[in-house]
Amino acid sequence: MWWEIALAYAHLALILSLAVFQGSLAALLRPEWMNPAALARLQRLVRINQIATTLVLASGLLRLFLGQKSAAGYMANPMMHAKLTLVLLLIALAIPCYRAVAQWQKTYAAHATLPDAQALKKARRWIMLSSHLMLLIPIFALLIARGYSSFAALGA
Repeated sequence: MWWEIALAYAHLALILSLAVFQGSLAALLRPEWMNPAALARLQRLVRINQIATTLVLASGLLRLFLGQKSAAGYMANPMMHAKLTLVLLLIALAIPCYRAVAQWQKTYAAHATLPDAQALKKARRWIMLSSHLMLLIPIFALLIARGYSSFAALGA
């Protein structure tokens, strides 16, 4: 039982960390705050976000395969598939932002040019979409935890 509690705690703590750092990234992607130091911070935040995302996925896999409930039971549940789909979409939506920051770093190193307001707004839009999507994932986690195993059961 303590193992299950430790896995659940680690997973939740890492999810909250991801939310904090993704929010920090979104906050810093503002044209009025852009300068060389902010660009360097953005690069660090992207790296932290990537690490946090990897750790969230790893802790989720540990819960799936080493947790109290069987992996087969989880994977037979459509709610789990919905949750995993949202996680993958969250990651996919963040990638354009991560790529933009990497490109800005290269451009700044070569030409000492900072990204323009439009580029910052576009990257911020991607990370905000990803962040807002994160709010839907706990719904499916709660449904799984409460034993719902179909969308039809929600209407009952």
